[in-house]
Amino acid sequence: MRKIKVNKELTIFATLVVIIIAELLFGLPMTIANISNLNGKIKKMRQELSTVQKEWPRKEEYLKRKEALETEIITLESKYIPAAQASSFLSFISSEAKNYNIEILTLRPGKPSNYAKSSLGQFNYLPIDIEAKGNFHNLALFLNALNSSKYFFEITNLNISYGYPYNSVGMTICGLEKE
Repeated sequence: MRKIKVNKELTIFATLVVIIIAELLFGLPMTIANISNLNGKIKKMRQELSTVQKEWPRKEEYLKRKEALETEIITLESKYIPAAQASSFLSFISSEAKNYNIEILTLRPGKPSNYAKSSLGQFNYLPIDIEAKGNFHNLALFLNALNSSKYFFEITNLNISYGYPYNSVGMTICGLEKE
């Protein structure tokens, strides 16, 4: 058998050429993709940093606004008539009428009806029929006091009749009762 002569220098050179070509074909595109990906991440982080730097001075303003909104939510949640406490709503109406020299002739709660269901729970419409008398100015002050009261309600029917010395009023107030 004949011995094959291998040129060691040529073999090493050919191996290095193959490795370099493989690196160029496979390694370089992956490196470029990684660099491109890192550049995208750096750009996104710079944008986030810029946003934080712009908004940071307003942090205190945001925190104050958040506290104000939380307080407002608590206030609004307390405006519902708690379940089975319609009598407290009726006594509130009665006491407000006395504060404004309005004589309540009748105060009749109606049958609650379903109003809405939300994430806060089920709400019912609680109608209350009221007949009262008093002078016009006091009636207006009474209605204004009810409107700015601690309860949510809506006046669905309002009839004011002139009569000397007192005007009479008939109205239906519907409160929002939370079950």
